[in-house]
Amino acid sequence: MYRRSQAAAQYASEHAAPGMNFNIFGKELGRRLLWRGNMRGLSYLLTPVSSFRYFEFPFALAALPSDPRRCLDIASPRLFSLYVARNYPECQVVVINPDAHDIEETRVIRDCLALNNLSMQVRPVESLDMSGLPYDCIWSLSVIEHLQEDGADAEAVRRMFALLRKGGRLIITVPVDRRYWVEYREHDYYGTAGKRGPHGYFFQRYYDEQALKRLIGLLPQSPCLVRWFGERIDGHFQEYEQHWLSQGHSRTVDDPREFVDYYQEYPSWSAMPGRGVCGLVIDK
Repeated sequence: MYRRSQAAAQYASEHAAPGMNFNIFGKELGRRLLWRGNMRGLSYLLTPVSSFRYFEFPFALAALPSDPRRCLDIASPRLFSLYVARNYPECQVVVINPDAHDIEETRVIRDCLALNNLSMQVRPVESLDMSGLPYDCIWSLSVIEHLQEDGADAEAVRRMFALLRKGGRLIITVPVDRRYWVEYREHDYYGTAGKRGPHGYFFQRYYDEQALKRLIGLLPQSPCLVRWFGERIDGHFQEYEQHWLSQGHSRTVDDPREFVDYYQEYPSWSAMPGRGVCGLVIDK
């Protein structure tokens, strides 16, 4: 599987795929963890970046302010904040996540990389208030779609925006599809879904263009940048996801090749044939 992972990364690099700097960083992290006897490193060595992260991570990185000083990560996949903390040593990154286990894993990796500018707190986005200093930049990558209560996603975006300083920047990514719908799964993936419903456990929302307008409708500002990335053939991601859930790394080691061959950027939501991700940048 490691040879397949390397071959897929080489293929993606030859085709100028986005996100390959995160692939390299993740594999470096995997080697460091394995050297220290931490088997979590194997996952990073085989699949350092997965799925739509190949778009989301470089999108968010390009959207960072030129001199980010005080930043907040709202429960995003940890590799992005680790990368930012390493490459912007003057930046202070605070990571919050309601999942204590996730925070502990991030802390172990932070210490492995000796990142003194990255701190973590076990807390949900609902607990954030204006009692501290405002942030220069806040990002939340593939997170708010998992907030279960009606309207909780839009309220979370409003709260994040309020925590920015004047001139600060909010970066968000969410999954999109041709229609708005809610995904349920047989297992409570994050341990936060509560009671099982008739369709299974709540997992996430897929937004359409109208639902995205509702998501940012509480903000006084419109996005200054919107980008779209998704599958070329409707239904391909659903098939990929089913294999990913059942096969694990034996499917995801090929992700760099997968996202070169079957996915692309689109000029608008209406141009997308099926599922994908939307990136939003909103300045205060």
